[in-house]
Amino acid sequence: MHALIVYESLFGTNRTIAEAIAAGLGDGATATLVDAEDAPATIDDGIDLLVVGGPNHKSGLPRPDTRAEAAQERQGARSPADRGLREWLDEVTLAPPGQPAAVWDTRMQSPKILNVVDHSSRTIAKQLRRAGARLVTEAEHFFSADGQGALVEGEEDRARAWGAHLAGDTART
Repeated sequence: MHALIVYESLFGTNRTIAEAIAAGLGDGATATLVDAEDAPATIDDGIDLLVVGGPNHKSGLPRPDTRAEAAQERQGARSPADRGLREWLDEVTLAPPGQPAAVWDTRMQSPKILNVVDHSSRTIAKQLRRAGARLVTEAEHFFSADGQGALVEGEEDRARAWGAHLAGDTART
């Protein structure tokens, strides 16, 4: 299986989650990780599973202005990219119809109201479906302790386990 994992990471959190998912896919999989800024605009039929994820930032996918705010708010945040997940999703073309795909997001663990107002995974899933993807599982949510890079304890392990789950689901389809 060849998986393409596309992510956006303002503080490194989603890069860490992407790496853990890739590890969880197992030895029988080849996973290519790519930041949305550099992700290909066309996904060809050589990809068995497309996995896409990013942060909830200001109650949704980052925008150019919120990326710039993040860079100013925190020393060590990546430089604001011109092209994040939002922009990539607007232009991506899936060559094979029914491209198997899975979605995740990261969000603050508390307050719990954020589970209602944070919409990144819903936006990602909606855009991928619009492009012709077939989601193989429900979106997964990983939790940040502080919203600026620190994951809640055990989230990397959960991401690895989710990657193993995705490998199993993809093998059965």
